[in-house]
Amino acid sequence: MLYILIPIPIIILLIIAFINLLKIREKYLRGLNKFTDECKQFEAVVLEQILTDKDGKKTNEVIIQFRDEENHKTVVHKYTLAHKRGYKRGDKVMFFYNESNDLSCIYNDNPFSRNAGIYLNCAFISFILMILLGIYEILMIIYLLINL
Repeated sequence: MLYILIPIPIIILLIIAFINLLKIREKYLRGLNKFTDECKQFEAVVLEQILTDKDGKKTNEVIIQFRDEENHKTVVHKYTLAHKRGYKRGDKVMFFYNESNDLSCIYNDNPFSRNAGIYLNCAFISFILMILLGIYEILMIIYLLINL
């Protein structure tokens, strides 16, 4: 009889984990929004993707070129936080750049959006586990009611 009640604390812990994961995801998205609000948005062109540096160490840098019409200049920037490996010469990307700090990010390829995606996936997994444990709990109650 006690084995019926075992999933209930696990479901409660999964609900708490689900809520916390969504809060952390929201924190990363707020950080991304704050960063992009401080930056100018450009449509940039990929010049080259560098997968290894001069020493032979693995890296994933993207050299990007964009036109800053406000300052009447063309800027070539090395973005060092790229994660995707599929950039080819001539690809167009949405690019955020803060000239005063020399900080930048590519839309959907930056640490903020990557971490937000990871936390969303973890929250989804905990949600699926909650549903499965809830179904198990309901089936166990039905089984006990039938066998009384």
